[in-house]
Amino acid sequence: MGERAAIYCRLSVEDSDKKGEESESIVNQKMLLREYAKREGFTIVAAYCDECDILWRSGSERMNRAIAYLRLSKEDGEKNESNSIKNQRDIIKRYVERKEGIRIIAECVDDGCSGVNTDRPGFIEMMRMIGNGEADCVIVKDLSRFSRNYIDGGRYIENIFPAMNIRFIAVTDGYDSSDERCRRDNIIIPFKNLLNDSYLRDISGKIRSSLEAKRRRGDFTGAFAVYGYMKGGDKNRLIIDEYAAENVRKIFKMKTEGYSNQAIADKLNEKNILSPMDYKTALGLKYTTSFKKMERSKWTHTAVIRILRNEIYTGVLEQGKSGTPNYKIKTNFKKEKSDWIRVEDNHEGIIDKCIFAAVQRVLDEDSRVCAGEKKVGVFSGKMICGKCGAAAVRKNGRYVCKGERSGSGISAEKLEKGVGDIFEMLTGEKFDRRFSCLFIGKIVIFGKDRAEVTLLCGDIFNGESEQKKEKI
Repeated sequence: MGERAAIYCRLSVEDSDKKGEESESIVNQKMLLREYAKREGFTIVAAYCDECDILWRSGSERMNRAIAYLRLSKEDGEKNESNSIKNQRDIIKRYVERKEGIRIIAECVDDGCSGVNTDRPGFIEMMRMIGNGEADCVIVKDLSRFSRNYIDGGRYIENIFPAMNIRFIAVTDGYDSSDERCRRDNIIIPFKNLLNDSYLRDISGKIRSSLEAKRRRGDFTGAFAVYGYMKGGDKNRLIIDEYAAENVRKIFKMKTEGYSNQAIADKLNEKNILSPMDYKTALGLKYTTSFKKMERSKWTHTAVIRILRNEIYTGVLEQGKSGTPNYKIKTNFKKEKSDWIRVEDNHEGIIDKCIFAAVQRVLDEDSRVCAGEKKVGVFSGKMICGKCGAAAVRKNGRYVCKGERSGSGISAEKLEKGVGDIFEMLTGEKFDRRFSCLFIGKIVIFGKDRAEVTLLCGDIFNGESEQKKEKI
């Protein structure tokens, strides 16, 4: 169902004297308006007719009920006094004081709204009042305040408002739809609307280019720094927020120790550590979100995995992950990863790159937690059947292929001891479960109580590791 509309038809005294001119009849006007409404997607809810009355006659006793529409957007500049809301209000007020037959009954304001479309609270309220028959005149300071989209602006000024019998006035542009001269010379209006549209396109292009240049040189362009960081003095550089950064380190540490994402969230909630959302609010930042349902939000497995997956904690800055098709469409879409702007070693990292890579391997593995457990199994997601390549699972104290009986495979005790012995032989250290995600690759089961373990040896923290396979 489209926008609701009322149609207005008029036949004046001079028109009624012209017998046989069907084009001026009330019936013909109704037919044309209904066809137009159907074509443009409007739903007609009422029809008004005036016969033997002259519209907009000079000196008419008719008093226009006017809505003053005011708009100021970011592209106009916060310090642009000539277009400020107060300035627009004063210009419209002075105009109405000099003009007879106009009474302002309401003021609709869109402060901080772009003129690229009509999805603005003040504009919607104005159209609601017009649709309810509460007003029959709209006054703006100039055409750019009404719209910067020449298609939308022209559609309302030249089609919708005349069809609804709405008088439209743009004060500084000298346009009044009740003036016969303006209606005759309205070819100027499309050009002015086109210029306003071009201005917005030019500003949009400059902003996009400026943002891309900033991102490519490593400037942070987001409104809020990610949890663990804060904006530096110039607001375009990220510096470590030690309190939040310590919590980020704890999250990665717990993950390497085998905790599930939900178990990590539960631990943080037990210690009353503020969630990223509440932490921003506690710092005095004007951060709002529609996802917050309670007075105090809690850590969730989603918040945890978002931190564990974010490469920004290694010093890599990735921006431009989403965007809009053009300046007229405000709907965001996700870009391909190849189109992201990525800057390596842009800021001080919180997490070592090798630790981060190891955690990504764990997240990619099938490492679900058994019922009643908070930690994943030490070899969870790493076991593979050597016969069919399927994942192996733990059943009755043994690691077996999903399709095999529990008698096959390798005992958990033997595997854990074998891996520990191999690890100690290669590194000289006792095996700990937190080393599993860092040093253990895949474990392939061959037959009964036989397995092959792939370990990462060497200096993995400096990227100088190699794979070594050992049999148990």
